[in-house]
Amino acid sequence: MKIPDYHVHPDFSFDARGSIRDYAQAAVAKGLEEICFTTHLDLDPVRAPREGWVKVNGAKMPNTDPGWVKSYLEEIEEAQELFSKAPLRIKAGLEVDYFPEVEVLLEPFLSFPWDFLLASVHCINHLAVAGEKEGAQLLSVMSPAQVAREFADQAKRAIVSGFFNGLAHLDYFKRLRRPGFKEKFLNALKPYLEEILVLLKEKRMALEINTRGITKYGLREPFPGPDIISLAVSLGLEVITLGSDSHNPYELAQDFGEGVSLATKAGLNKVYTFKGGKIERAFPITEVDPIYAPYPA
Repeated sequence: MKIPDYHVHPDFSFDARGSIRDYAQAAVAKGLEEICFTTHLDLDPVRAPREGWVKVNGAKMPNTDPGWVKSYLEEIEEAQELFSKAPLRIKAGLEVDYFPEVEVLLEPFLSFPWDFLLASVHCINHLAVAGEKEGAQLLSVMSPAQVAREFADQAKRAIVSGFFNGLAHLDYFKRLRRPGFKEKFLNALKPYLEEILVLLKEKRMALEINTRGITKYGLREPFPGPDIISLAVSLGLEVITLGSDSHNPYELAQDFGEGVSLATKAGLNKVYTFKGGKIERAFPITEVDPIYAPYPA
């Protein structure tokens, strides 16, 4: 059994390539038995010109209109039927970019039959912190400590909102390539980590181990890093998912072998899947084969 990939962006996401069927074919070729699609849902009106849209049959459509979700779920349902004998379980989800006003904007999307809603924090004051230009712009008016405090506040609000099943790439901002920023940000984040992780535990939400940082961003560690994973274990947090954050079919389950190794070294012994917004099952990592077949780029 191979660990399911619970962070997958098909071409409905504005920055992704590869159809739902393309990803399903790649999953089967890699020997995966389950994946969860998590198309971006970025509802910040300030960022709408850049990120406020999805692609439906190759055409851009405003993401604020829930009408696109019907097409998205229909394609997932078609793939579920087509690949059911592979066997491949395919789940439907979203990655929702959390910011203070998003909860009202999100309401029209909550009536759909989601399996897994993943919260993420990419922006502070409407600026993408990990982006080189926008990160530099933000750091011209905020210190790394202030960025960490704002990030922690948004993460906590996302957790207590009750809308989500998991929290994506907890220390994601460390990927910003500014001299000294990573160390300053992580040090400033430490005082808030215990509260965030305890909230996740209490809500039975998943802490995502996101492997995109290992190779894609050259960090040689996932989001979050080993120290945070170990802290989560020490606090009794058990529910985790692994996500490649793939934006192209060949990236599915990328660096999952290393992600599994880090998880087990930290003391985690199970991975979890979701269905209908609730935990569906947990199985021991010791029963999981961490080796994934290559898939051509």
